[in-house]
Amino acid sequence: MLTVAAGFVCSAQRPLQPGRADTLEVSTARAEKCGSGWGRASCRSEEPLTILASNGSRALVFCTCAKCGSTSAYKWFFSALYGRPFSRDDSGSFLQDHDKWTPHLPRLPVYSKAELPKEGTTYLALVRDPLARYLSAYKSKLACWDAGVNKRDRPFLVNALLRLARESGLNMTASRSDATAGSETSSSHLAKADSTDDSCLSFEQFTTALAAVHEAGKAEDLNDHLLPQDLALAPCAHGLLAVASEMEQLAPMLQRSYELYPNATWQKLNSGGDALPELDVPNVRRLCEVARRELLWLGKAGVALPEASGEPLTAANCSEVKLGV
Repeated sequence: MLTVAAGFVCSAQRPLQPGRADTLEVSTARAEKCGSGWGRASCRSEEPLTILASNGSRALVFCTCAKCGSTSAYKWFFSALYGRPFSRDDSGSFLQDHDKWTPHLPRLPVYSKAELPKEGTTYLALVRDPLARYLSAYKSKLACWDAGVNKRDRPFLVNALLRLARESGLNMTASRSDATAGSETSSSHLAKADSTDDSCLSFEQFTTALAAVHEAGKAEDLNDHLLPQDLALAPCAHGLLAVASEMEQLAPMLQRSYELYPNATWQKLNSGGDALPELDVPNVRRLCEVARRELLWLGKAGVALPEASGEPLTAANCSEVKLGV
């Protein structure tokens, strides 16, 4: 159970809201370039979202990662800061590229160089069950079916993962994007590629490639959709770690503590559609091995992953395949 009351530093000083003439709050970050090559699948800020009180006495540093619920989180923060839903046409930026839409103050540097109050800074990270996250990433970014998958991002993530797999000693060829939607075939992970189709991966290929990258010690080179959470959330790792259901409970406290707009509501979004790959024992076992480091990290941090989350694949499945983590 997450205990949070003591983690928020309350102050009589009113933190200033964006859009007011005397706005001094800011969140800045270094963003990856979007729109071409590998970065196109990773259009997000590398620095945490930071809200600094006007007198500099307290701050909130928020971290999340791709497929951890970041879309829900950033939509909530945008609505809480501005009192209206996010619109790319309105903000002129990607939602995950939060440094483009949070209030700016030229004199405050990026988070990594900012001097935050030692006694008044709360670090908060949104985490997710690693097994559920990897399955979500596969469904929405790498799967061979048509429904629910991001076809623009897919070839970049597939090619990058296979490149890392080759560097890890596994020679694998991508599958074709016209594979049977919503189901897995028994084809080998050395499936023949068709250069006329977008590259994609069967679930067996995905788990095999990801396992090879981890076994070779190259996990830190993975795209942020597959990057282990203990690495992706490092700036906030020593703070409060919360799953989505706990973030929903924290939202009203954040709104009160930082004088955010009260009409912002937390909404759970589902990406990847309803199609599922074959969750057989070998595939689940490989993902459990991949997730071992994250599960140990979350366990040491005292994070209790929901047992009845409604996710089709969770850490609880690891015990079913007799793999203790």
